[in-house]
Amino acid sequence: MVALRFLSLCLALFFGLVPLAYSQPPPPADPQLKCDSSGLFLQWRAVEKARHYRYRLIDEDGKRLLQARTTNTSVNLGAGQPGENYTAKVRVKTKGSISKWASATVKCPAPPPAPAVTLTINQIYSDRADLEWTWKHLPASTVDVAILMRPKDTDGNCSWIHSRTIWPQPPPLEGKDAAKYYPVCSDTEYYWAFVIADASGILTWLKEEYFRTPPYTDQSCSYCMGEY
Repeated sequence: MVALRFLSLCLALFFGLVPLAYSQPPPPADPQLKCDSSGLFLQWRAVEKARHYRYRLIDEDGKRLLQARTTNTSVNLGAGQPGENYTAKVRVKTKGSISKWASATVKCPAPPPAPAVTLTINQIYSDRADLEWTWKHLPASTVDVAILMRPKDTDGNCSWIHSRTIWPQPPPLEGKDAAKYYPVCSDTEYYWAFVIADASGILTWLKEEYFRTPPYTDQSCSYCMGEY
């Protein structure tokens, strides 16, 4: 009787009626890890007959930040630190086995450098000023740049006296420009600003400064504003 049962088992194994073990499924294909302002996002292709997926997130020092499981094929892993490298791993669990890990890496983009603007006052006279300014790291959304200058304490006709648009359009994100012999009023404190605009017309003041011209008794504000 024992011999008969052994023979029956051998025949079943030979014809594949009784599996020796479940085969290991392949790891999830094409895992992709992305990092943007909304956080770290991992996705992969579905595996046939998957029961669930296990995933984990590891930082650049090898520290495991999280581990969980899901029945979806995409997960949000939370916020990433700018400039940091991350590795995400995912594997699938089927009825009888679990796959090897599939992995993807990403480096979260570093924040862009802050805009930098400088104003250089080369010479100031009672009736004119020699100014130059430089700028760099303007936002990519910049479509226009204006240099604005007016007396600090405005009254009457002393309003904005200079609005200069830098060409070409769109303006370079780094550059230099100047106003040579720009007419000003004597003994007056001036307000100076470097302003940018985006396509929707939103203005951003990147730099503001003040300077004062020396006195000149024969010149009045209304006179120096005459043709400007």
